[in-house]
Amino acid sequence: MIEKSRQQSTETPQGSVMKDVAATQTSEQRLLSAEQQAQLCDWMDRIANQRDRKAFACLFKWFAPKVLHLGRQRFGDASQAQELLQESMANVWRKAHLFNSEKGAVTTWIYTLVRNQSFDMLRKMQTNREDNLSEDIWQQHSNERDDSAEFSDHLLDRQLVEYVEKLPEEQKNVVKGIYFQELSQEELANQLGIPLGTVKSRLRLALGKLKAHMGSIMIKYHPSEQILQSYVQGELCASLSVAVSMHIDMCPQCQRLAHQFETSCAHSFIGEDFEPQSEDNWDDLIAQITEDTLLEERPSPVPLEIEVKGEQFVLPSSLHNVGLSGWLKLGKLSRSRLNLGDGKLHASLLHIEKGGSVPQHTHKGFELTLLLSGEFKDEMDSYVPGDFIMLDGEHEHSPVATESCLCFTLADDALHFSQGLSQLFNPIGKLIY
Repeated sequence: MIEKSRQQSTETPQGSVMKDVAATQTSEQRLLSAEQQAQLCDWMDRIANQRDRKAFACLFKWFAPKVLHLGRQRFGDASQAQELLQESMANVWRKAHLFNSEKGAVTTWIYTLVRNQSFDMLRKMQTNREDNLSEDIWQQHSNERDDSAEFSDHLLDRQLVEYVEKLPEEQKNVVKGIYFQELSQEELANQLGIPLGTVKSRLRLALGKLKAHMGSIMIKYHPSEQILQSYVQGELCASLSVAVSMHIDMCPQCQRLAHQFETSCAHSFIGEDFEPQSEDNWDDLIAQITEDTLLEERPSPVPLEIEVKGEQFVLPSSLHNVGLSGWLKLGKLSRSRLNLGDGKLHASLLHIEKGGSVPQHTHKGFELTLLLSGEFKDEMDSYVPGDFIMLDGEHEHSPVATESCLCFTLADDALHFSQGLSQLFNPIGKLIY
């Protein structure tokens, strides 16, 4: 599911939806009594800390009808639903020690495990691929993640540090002295051998520039609410799921909204009426799962770096296990295909050197660009890392890199160059996207 209206697919999530989701959260709290919520947490605690098989049996039988119901909805097949139940609850047994009750409800945490498992099963059925992408796509938005406010502060700090480096040398030295070295203005004046008034003047100029820059470093383009909801439900294809995941990792606003949508989905997951289920083989399944002594540990993130034309870039974790092709270079443009197995949907990394541009073009289908690093502009706007830009045949533009930039791109057809000599490039439009 991909929306083709630029306005709809890049608009900022609105407060009305936030209120609806918040209301759903309150409804979920009413759906489960305080006693039920405490019971679920107690079972999880006993599984995590004591490997308590009786507690796991209770948790299994509480969630099994819900998982089977979701599986039949998702797959339309009882045997696939049974496989979803077995694999999802096996993950609960192996990962129970990773659950943190201070960061989310048991129901939401288990819903995400079921969602991830169903995503990988559907991907395997549809593309015949054995790789499991769900852990990479959703790991950074899981129960274990740091608070979004802390992430937001970190992201802004990093962007501001990058801009401080671009200030005139005299102003940069003053900002670094005051805010990085934590010197007083008097101490910095003595260190630099300049009058105190000069320090104050340079600091005032630098802070004015930084304040003006703050308005230009914020993400303006976001996935639509419908795309975010489908992402949380595991209904998007792998390529678009990866794109949304990377955007959320850079956007605290959408990170918070995705978490609220997950809570809403968990409410639906536990809140429907379910038909009575046969428990004939449940004890056997429980015994089989609890024989496993493996405890799955949270992997330590290892930055994955790539080099393009002498520049180093750190790839988002969502791409760590995705195969990259060699780089095809065309002037100041370089492109590497990503092996995500989505048929005619072509996912790529696109690198544009500073001053490089893509000739004026429109799109035969749709084109999604997620800016990962650097900056570029076109006739419509200027873009910063995290911007999620969805265009179609109604849009015509010529992106120009104001800084060397790296983008994730996704398209379902070739570009169509539309002006002057660039039209001669139409035969090679597929080489770029």
